[in-house]
Amino acid sequence: MNSSDLYDLSGRVALVTGGGSGMGFAAVMRLADAGAKIAVVDVDLDAAKAAAELVPDGRAIAIQADVSSEAETTAYVASAVEAFGRIDCFFSNAGILGRPARLLESTVDDWHRIMGVNLLGAYLGVREVGRQMVSQEGGSIVVTTSTVGLRSSPGSPIYGAAKAGAISLVRSAAKDLGPSGVRVNAICPAATATNFSPALRGEDPKRLEMMRSRVPLGRVAEADDMARVALWLFTDSAAYVSGVVMPVDGAQEA
Repeated sequence: MNSSDLYDLSGRVALVTGGGSGMGFAAVMRLADAGAKIAVVDVDLDAAKAAAELVPDGRAIAIQADVSSEAETTAYVASAVEAFGRIDCFFSNAGILGRPARLLESTVDDWHRIMGVNLLGAYLGVREVGRQMVSQEGGSIVVTTSTVGLRSSPGSPIYGAAKAGAISLVRSAAKDLGPSGVRVNAICPAATATNFSPALRGEDPKRLEMMRSRVPLGRVAEADDMARVALWLFTDSAAYVSGVVMPVDGAQEA
């Protein structure tokens, strides 16, 4: 296999949750460039449609779904398989930050909302797509977690707990699904300039400079930094990589 083939996803089918914006949108664009067919899933159908329309040759469809719903998860997986026949790459990326609150000010409603999207959503997606990939005897799953899942997270303890849980889920899934030829990995982004973080997009120059000063590589991450790593994990170049939890953070966790 030559170098260009290692990154060729022609004929493969990808499913991306949260694909209408941020890291998910960046991943849709990278997967499209690599030749994949793509099911773009987002709670915002208009955003999903806008992303799908940018994929050439009619190689993408848009699906509206709340990833924290078991019924809607089952439905988006079924829709992708109905449209394309299989799922080879799954980017479980949909997530929310939720309401910022320190532990003593947080509520049970905060817990259920943040856990519902970030952990239950990852679990349901990995389970349902995992079933499809096991039946195919192969596939690659990448879950977006966070560097806050690797350490303490004062100010957002529920979000940190959800991402730590997703990391554990990835490790267990890699061992459970590995015998069927399914690889499961996680990326752990640090603070990234997306729709989640207006300050990092330049709307708060002082905060942007403060965040930049903490990064050994000297810049705040962009959504495409995460998309490129996810793309690599989906390709044959990473064929022996599974169960990895990869910080993508400019050396902040080093």
